[in-house]
Amino acid sequence: MVQFAFSSVTLLFLAGLAAASPAPIVNYRDVVAVGDWSWERWVETIIADPESALSVDEALAAAAKSAAAHEDGSLDQRQEQFLVCNDGKPSAWAPDAVTCINYLAGLNANCGTRTATAMCTAGNAQIVGSGSGAGEVSTNCNNVARTAGRIMDRCWRSDNTVQGGMPAYEQGAMWVYVSAPLI
Repeated sequence: MVQFAFSSVTLLFLAGLAAASPAPIVNYRDVVAVGDWSWERWVETIIADPESALSVDEALAAAAKSAAAHEDGSLDQRQEQFLVCNDGKPSAWAPDAVTCINYLAGLNANCGTRTATAMCTAGNAQIVGSGSGAGEVSTNCNNVARTAGRIMDRCWRSDNTVQGGMPAYEQGAMWVYVSAPLI
């Protein structure tokens, strides 16, 4: 009898706990909040579960809503160590850069380079990987997409253009650049 009472109390407790828990996240569309957009997180959803990731058009709309929430202009000024925005290369059209990021995130292949290699060109955007020239360096194209997503997060401007570069995610010997086509 004591065992049964304990089990009933335990079940009631667990049922109450489950009812109080937030609903599980079904897909990325459920968690995008205005002012909480990240291109880098968008890339992660493409890699983890392409079916639940926002489309390119949906991602651009979410990013635009987020940018509108940043009234202090912080999206134009954010930078971090080793990240270079607006270094004199021509700027890419952001929607075209997002198309390239989406493409690279879905490849699940290696992207390699010696000196400078166009990893993707779409319209007025190009993502380039660059090594030191001493030998080939490579990383998964997902890492190139992650890096380009971070560049978008830090260097995307209010005129819907982007230009910047930084070391590749998990491969510091390769730099990734987002700009208008140069190669």
